[in-house]
Formats: sequence, structure tokens, C-alpha cells
Amino acid sequence: MKLITWNVNSVRVRLDHLLKVLETESPDVICLQEIKCDADKFPMLEVQAAGYYSAVLGQPGYNGVAILSKEKPEQIRDGLDDQVSDTPQARAISANIGGIDVLNLYIPNGKVITSDKWPYKLRWLDALAETLEARYFDDDPLIICGDFNIAPKDEDVWDPEMWANSVLCHPDARSRYETLVEWGLTDVVRPHIEPPQYTWWDYRYPGLEEGKGLRIDHIMGTVAITPRVQNAYVMEDVRAWEQPSDHAPVVIELD
Repeated sequence: MKLITWNVNSVRVRLDHLLKVLETESPDVICLQEIKCDADKFPMLEVQAAGYYSAVLGQPGYNGVAILSKEKPEQIRDGLDDQVSDTPQARAISANIGGIDVLNLYIPNGKVITSDKWPYKLRWLDALAETLEARYFDDDPLIICGDFNIAPKDEDVWDPEMWANSVLCHPDARSRYETLVEWGLTDVVRPHIEPPQYTWWDYRYPGLEEGKGLRIDHIMGTVAITPRVQNAYVMEDVRAWEQPSDHAPVVIELD
């Protein structure tokens, strides 16, 4: 099985890019974040023509997640088990594909530490940990992936000192990531890539060309998944395409 996670940053704007990735990589599963459209606006016909089923949790103009798969997804569930906001945001969708549970996440960014979006991010991460406890056992065949908006370690950041207290690298965010590890999840990409290897580069300066990026898009697996991962890589070249997303797809290959 080949699985890709990608913050596509508007699936309609980046539809040609998506179809190109589907054609060239032929993943069995691709998890998209920040699709920025409601389900009825999602390009399901184009995706179907490419050979994929679609499970979509959309939101007009913001957020939104989708799982595309060659095999029909089963047991599709929207959101987390606990409500973390009075205004629900389309940030999580799960499905069982080929006997593997796949949980696709667009974790809140948090904006800045002084904003109300920062405590919302922390509450959301706490709700994620509670959802794992409620839904799964730590030896289930489970993959969680997506845009985590967390760089877990300094090696995942081009300038650790500059980013130290940002919402992407703050100790409180990193401690929530470690909670996932303690529950039983492992970063299945890191053993296959050498730092510096990033997945996101800011639009506001030539980050890709200058190597100024962060690794905030992740794929994690349980003990039932980790030994099966044979390879992983970041499709950094996609970030250099015309009108790209600011994120690159991350790929794993399982036996």
C-alpha cells in the first residue's frame, strides 16, 4: 500500500496538481487537508475518473479534509469524539481501507500564542488524544496523518531559535505531540529521511530555494503499522510547481 498525505491548500485551485500526483504516484490512499470547499463542491467526478473513491468532510472556504482511495472506504467517521468548539470545524475524517484505520487530520495552526486560537489548538489536541483512547487500541492497524502544524523537534525547523516560541514549535504543542507517541504512535517517516527535510515553506519569502522550511506534515502508525513501512519520502518538487500549495506531499510505502 502507498499512502500520501498532503495539505493541498484548496483542492479546486490545485486540482491539476492533484490529478498529476494521482497519475504519477498512483497511491492507494491519499489524505488531503485544507480542501477549502464543501462536499458538494469537491471535484468528485474528476477524482472518480482517476480511479478513486472520495470520503469528504468539507467547509466552504476554510479547512476541510478528504480521503481518496482506490478501494471503497468503510466505516467513515467525521470529526473527533469530543466537541472542542461551539463552531465545529472540518478538521478530521477517518475510514477503514483494506483493514487499516486511517485518521486524516488538519490540526489547528494556533496563529499566535496571545490569540484565542492558541488555547483552541491545545484543546483540539487534547480531544485528539481522548479520541484515540476511546476509539482504538494501541496495537490496532492505525495510521494517523495530516497537517499537524507541529514541528516535533529542532531538526524539523530551519531556524530553531527563531521559531522556538511559535505556535508550531512551542513546548505545549510539542508536549501534545509526545502524548501521541506515549499512547503508541511512531513517526514512520523520520527513519527514512535525513534532516534537513521539510514539508512546508512559507509563501512570503523564497523559503524553498533557500532551504527555509519546517516539517509539520506527518504520518504516524501503531506497532501494527511501523514494521510494514518500507520507504518514505517528501515530494519536494511539487512545491516548485506553478501556483503550488505551500506544503509538499509526504509518501509512505507499506509491504
